[in-house]
Amino acid sequence: MDIKYFEYVIEIVECGSINKAAQNLQMLQPNLSVCIKNLEQELGFPIFCRQHSGIRLTNEGELFLKSARKIATELETIHNIPSMFSHKDNLSISCTYSFDFMNHFLKFKKKKPPTACEDSFKETGLIQTIRDVVEQRYRMSLFYCFDTVSDTYYALAKKHNLKLIPIARNRPLILLASKKNPFRVRRRFLLTA
Repeated sequence: MDIKYFEYVIEIVECGSINKAAQNLQMLQPNLSVCIKNLEQELGFPIFCRQHSGIRLTNEGELFLKSARKIATELETIHNIPSMFSHKDNLSISCTYSFDFMNHFLKFKKKKPPTACEDSFKETGLIQTIRDVVEQRYRMSLFYCFDTVSDTYYALAKKHNLKLIPIARNRPLILLASKKNPFRVRRRFLLTA
């Protein structure tokens, strides 16, 4: 089922007319009608009852509309996921499993309660935490980087336009982040880790 069908049904209901909905969707009316007929055929029930005075939802169509609105809302949420991480004050960290990391994160959250930020913290394996930053799912990664493998991580960072930043004096704790990633407001948390 094409997810655009949900948008089409919602628009038709809001406009009260397939013709008006087609105009709003910048489609030809016959094409929109064909899409709705294909959807109804795929579902196995009619969504609309077509009359001379216009269209109205069938009982099945009413239920479909409720679900379509929920799905449309969820799809919008999915499309907005990148904006959750693009705001400069958001903190999204993927790190290797460590009691210290989580403990410091929780202390930081108590000192600096979020305003309108969508902070996220994830504990996972080393390879996944690096992938999270390389694939831009998280803004930064924390892990221990020992001398025996540090060249490998520096080469990886260079390859993906990232930087490795040592952030603890007595431990080989490394922050992996984009070269463009600003650490302004939240940097104090990282330096105390």
